[in-house]
Amino acid sequence: MTQKPNANICLIFSPDIERDFTELAQKYFKGQTEGYCLDENQVFPHITLAQIAIQNEAQQQHIFQSIAKITPDPIELTSFQVKFRQTGFLWFEFVVSETDSLMLLKDNIDQMVREIGLEPLNNAIETYQPHVTLARMKANCIFPPIVIPESIAHKSFKVSLTCGRSDENGQLLLRTLDDNKNASFPSSQPQ
Repeated sequence: MTQKPNANICLIFSPDIERDFTELAQKYFKGQTEGYCLDENQVFPHITLAQIAIQNEAQQQHIFQSIAKITPDPIELTSFQVKFRQTGFLWFEFVVSETDSLMLLKDNIDQMVREIGLEPLNNAIETYQPHVTLARMKANCIFPPIVIPESIAHKSFKVSLTCGRSDENGQLLLRTLDDNKNASFPSSQPQ
């Protein structure tokens, strides 16, 4: 039985770049998606490092203390792709350059998560493919030619590290767990 994630340790963008990603997703995919689409103040653009199932406040606090000490290097978008990642679905995403610093950060985050008794629920470092997802659609969908705005095409971006609430699809629903002070993590039992 596998656990489902309730949090995402990830890299996030400045508000203006976040808006550009979200507007692009909404312009081309709104109303056609299947379970995933960037949406202002609801689903935020990010680069996942570790999807996890936080089970208690102590784990949450350890994560916050650990990531507060890290300043990630800028990331670079290399291309836009449409990808089959699950049977019957297309994922529309920007590929992120697999720099040594990004891959080391991913590895360090995975180690930190294991040190507190959790297991990353996403791909291990050997198969990790960093990306920014815009939307997921059924494989038989029809979509118009996509024009990538100059503000995000093949650019390097400063990012920050956070741990935010997610759903089981990995959508970042809150940029940080502190966005919802009243939310506590339920015990994540295998299903």
